[in-house]
Amino acid sequence: MTTNKTTKRQPYVRMVIGEATTDEAVAEFLKTWNDESQHMPAEPGFIESRILTEEGGHMILIETTWETWEACLKYHCSRAYRQLVAKTQHLLVGDFVVKLFRQTAITRSRSRADEK
Repeated sequence: MTTNKTTKRQPYVRMVIGEATTDEAVAEFLKTWNDESQHMPAEPGFIESRILTEEGGHMILIETTWETWEACLKYHCSRAYRQLVAKTQHLLVGDFVVKLFRQTAITRSRSRADEK
């Protein structure tokens, strides 16, 4: 997170949701994501990313966290993101749904040592 003298800027989380056509399409999407996501740490303002898949289904959720709204928007308009869409569009039912959220709180889990 970025801090200046007057405000503490909260990061932005970009959620991309899509539905793959088959189990095989989910597997192919994950392979493509793993290849493409290797370059994300070099993107300005990038904090972290993760991908989730639906248990027993074909939904895919990609979360990327960015230092600022501007960094998030810049990635959304980038060649790298357009290439990801082009490489995976044929695997999906319809189009991705993209939503942007400002992260307003973080809840930390207890460590395993705390549970004992």
